[in-house]
Amino acid sequence: MAQLALDHITIHCRDLEVSRRFYATVLDLESGYRPPFDGPPGAWLYDDQERPVIHLYAGRDADDAPNSALDHIAFAVNDLVSVKERLADRGIAFETATVPELDAEQVFLSDPDGIGLEISNASAADLIRNRAT
Repeated sequence: MAQLALDHITIHCRDLEVSRRFYATVLDLESGYRPPFDGPPGAWLYDDQERPVIHLYAGRDADDAPNSALDHIAFAVNDLVSVKERLADRGIAFETATVPELDAEQVFLSDPDGIGLEISNASAADLIRNRAT
């Protein structure tokens, strides 16, 4: 089987600039090159390895329901303390949880369009792998 890796997430948002600023603030992503597609305006947000991991597209109607089948998107970071400080400094509400068995801490919040986000100090794969050793 071919090697599989998650490449990016596409979000249709109500307000492109609000969503761009939110993900820049919360995940420290930077706007970068986006091909000149036909259709609605958008933005590609890049991680620190120069990968466009979140694609935003404008034009979602305000009364559209969030994607009901999507529960949340999870991200792993190497410095959860700084993420929590950045969220608190900017007045962004979040909740925390711990998974003691896996020595994991999680932060939960919602983006401007109601999509649930989880930010953890380790990826689920790493946690499970470490538990098995």
